[in-house]
Amino acid sequence: MAESDLHRRMKSLVTEDLEKEGYWMVEEPLFPPGEEVSWFGYRPDLFGVRAAPGSKDYVVVECETHPNMKRLLAKRFSTLSIQSELSHHCGVKKILAIPSGTLQCLDMGVRKEWEVWVIGIRNLMKIPMLY
Repeated sequence: MAESDLHRRMKSLVTEDLEKEGYWMVEEPLFPPGEEVSWFGYRPDLFGVRAAPGSKDYVVVECETHPNMKRLLAKRFSTLSIQSELSHHCGVKKILAIPSGTLQCLDMGVRKEWEVWVIGIRNLMKIPMLY
């Protein structure tokens, strides 16, 4: 199935924003980008890494043009594993990007694991993860 213009635009806007934060982004990586990262039966829409002395941060992004809790829960993102070095801080951020007007399709309990980014025509609203 061909990727929609909306899906491509969402990935582009999220990538642009995360690159401004210093992440090196990979679109739909075929394989995990390093020995410390693994997943099985799952491929994120976007994966990013930001490294600094003594720390490494990762970001996993799912872009859902028609968000649906059943479809989201069926993804195998739980197989994502990141092993940090003892001498380094390791952070992992998960972002669920959705188009504006579709927020009501999500159970806001998803915020226990994901930041939700609502993408409009000219704006991006970030709803933080619950801690």
